[in-house]
Formats: sequence, C-alpha cells, structure tokens
Amino acid sequence: MQTPRVIEPNEVQTMKKLTLIFAAIALSFSATTVLAMNGQADRYHEAQSYPTKTVDQVADVKVSAR
Repeated sequence: MQTPRVIEPNEVQTMKKLTLIFAAIALSFSATTVLAMNGQADRYHEAQSYPTKTVDQVADVKVSAR
C-alpha cells in the first residue's frame, strides 16, 4: 500500500493560479457568446459589408442679385 502524498504549499498556489486562469477564459468566452447571441456581431459585420446607400441630390440654389 502506498502512503498518501502530501501536497506542498507551492503546488496549492499553482493550482489556484490555474483555476483563476481557467475561470478568466470561461468568463471571456461566455461574454463573447452573449454578445454574439445578442446580434451585436451580426449588426457590426452587416454594417461593414454593405456600403451606405445615400443619394446625393444637387440643390438648385437661386441667389437674388442685390
């Protein structure tokens, strides 16, 4: 039978750092997913892919002579 291994304090700190990194990755992924589901990405890319369709109309301006 093997004796149980004792976890060193530096290993606990490393595990806490990894847990924090994975939590940050999960949080950023969920935030990205929420934005995509909200349609923000679709509206942004649609606005970039279609040019603005404004028609320039020439104004006929008459200036009265003084």
